[in-house]
Amino acid sequence: MLLEAGRVLRERGVNVAQLAVGRLICIGEPVREQGLSLSALGRRLHELWAAQVLGTYASTEMATSFTECAQGSGGGHILPDLIAVEILDETGIPVPPGEPGEVVATPLQVTGMPLLRLATGDIAALLTDRCPCGRQTDRIGPVVGRKAQMLKVRGTTLYPTAVFAALQSLEGVRNYCLDVYQDHELSDRVRVAVGLEKGACLSEQEISDRIRGQVRVTLDVVLAPPEEIGARTRVEGRRKPVLVFDHRTEGKTHYS
Repeated sequence: MLLEAGRVLRERGVNVAQLAVGRLICIGEPVREQGLSLSALGRRLHELWAAQVLGTYASTEMATSFTECAQGSGGGHILPDLIAVEILDETGIPVPPGEPGEVVATPLQVTGMPLLRLATGDIAALLTDRCPCGRQTDRIGPVVGRKAQMLKVRGTTLYPTAVFAALQSLEGVRNYCLDVYQDHELSDRVRVAVGLEKGACLSEQEISDRIRGQVRVTLDVVLAPPEEIGARTRVEGRRKPVLVFDHRTEGKTHYS
């Protein structure tokens, strides 16, 4: 949304970098890579708005948020008086710090709808090193993806967010979405629909090569008018754009 807002403002002759926006606090998409440096999306936002880019992770059920401090250290600080957090593997066993697992949270001080060990479905790592800001509490690293969105393509495990990160690194890509089909029991088939800005000269092969460099597997890429993709991703009843269309269940499409 911030990229699109900047694009519209530039088309209207506004120098976005001179709007004196000091800080962008982003939620909904990761703005950092697993190494904690800014992702392609984070870098584009920083260059466009000339502002510091920070990430936030939260959900309504958790009743709190995990937000980067002003140091921009790449992890969302845990507030231990508000929430207890575990990072667990598929068997429910805690994973070592730095390794990805499912975020399981127990909100504290919630009386209206208390929850115990809420399985969020989000995959992230626990960061235990001390933040440069001086706090000694643990942090949540960038979200790798959703557990339900994990794909298996020709023996390679990947999350849609990795594909999105590759697309966000390409100048000229305006919007996109994924269609997921089941090739057979052990492999999914993913088609990536990409809309380009006016004047962009990217080919389907160039986009496919960039994605392969990110996820180490070749995916089908098709170009479509950005207006068509934009209309498709706006699903009635959904607050956020739908970027993944899961067709693996026969006769029904799931949105995520």
